[in-house]
Amino acid sequence: MNEALFDNKEKKLYMQLYSHYKTLIISGQIPPGAKLPSIRRCAQEYGISRTTVETAYLQLAAEGYAEAHPQSGYYVCEADFSALQPQELQFTADETYPQAEFSSDVTSSDFDFTLWQRYLKSVLHNSERLIGYGHPQGEPELRSAVCDYIVASREVACTPWQIVIGAGTQSLLHLLYALCGQPKNVAIIGPLFKQGQAVFEDHAAKVHHFEKLPQNLSVLTEKEIGLIYLFPSHMTPDGGVLPVGERTRLLRFATANNIFIAEDDYDGDLLTGYRAPSLQGLDGGNRVTYLGTFSKLLLPGIRISFMVLPQSLLSVYIQRASLYNQTASKLEQLALSAFIRDGRLAKQVRRTRRNNARKNRNATPTDTIIRNN
Repeated sequence: MNEALFDNKEKKLYMQLYSHYKTLIISGQIPPGAKLPSIRRCAQEYGISRTTVETAYLQLAAEGYAEAHPQSGYYVCEADFSALQPQELQFTADETYPQAEFSSDVTSSDFDFTLWQRYLKSVLHNSERLIGYGHPQGEPELRSAVCDYIVASREVACTPWQIVIGAGTQSLLHLLYALCGQPKNVAIIGPLFKQGQAVFEDHAAKVHHFEKLPQNLSVLTEKEIGLIYLFPSHMTPDGGVLPVGERTRLLRFATANNIFIAEDDYDGDLLTGYRAPSLQGLDGGNRVTYLGTFSKLLLPGIRISFMVLPQSLLSVYIQRASLYNQTASKLEQLALSAFIRDGRLAKQVRRTRRNNARKNRNATPTDTIIRNN
């Protein structure tokens, strides 16, 4: 086995092989239209099983980097991947601003209530930490834990300084909408998220719903869209992902037309089968705000969600941070940070994913998202 390639003991072999070829494709070392090594040849070269190679190739195909030609093999898709070149994150805002504090799908069988109570009690024993309202951006321990988790599990490009914690996605959308300059027109692409629609309409914005990404994106400029809200990992009722070619097209369009994108990844960790990495990661953290929630992973009653702001919006937020109160419970934030650090969240995700796979076998897809987060 090639030890230099497969040096991450915590990451599955097929994911490491997938990442290796994805990097070669994005960098242009394997050009569009080129044939990937045969499954047999690749398995022999790296000393791994054919199943591992085939799984990696299927992941490349599912994401739009490669396509299978019957009786021939896998070929790199004819697309321009240059926009996906890795970019070094640069932060010009002062990251040492004062840390002063300013005055489901889950069932009872999925979640270990006794374990969660132990984490809450542990925080209660340290009563000094509970004095005060908490940092408006969220407790530093939680932001750090969330950052490590989403970088590893969803390939999000961020630092803890970019993360803002809130009590549910709706509360964060109110804030995000203000940071984006309160655009008069918002596009929701994919399943209709009625709670999100309500937030935008509460601000007198007109919401335009598209079931899929328009073939001609100029329709978005014609409608003077200032914010695009979509679900790249769950674009169709049956969980279809937005292909990488479409992601690249959208990112280029948004950059050229100065449009912000909000990526809602509310169930990205719980989808069974193939799970595409984040759109925000492909963007390098430039124009895409990544939103996630723990209501699906843990319990709806644990009202903790988060968003990862791009640098341009982070600078605006920092200027106004002292005017915002933190909406999420400080007690639960501190308990959740320890819960994540101890690896409990990862175990909970695996358990819930298995249970959801069983429950979803007979589920009926819906084209509307209604959720409590």
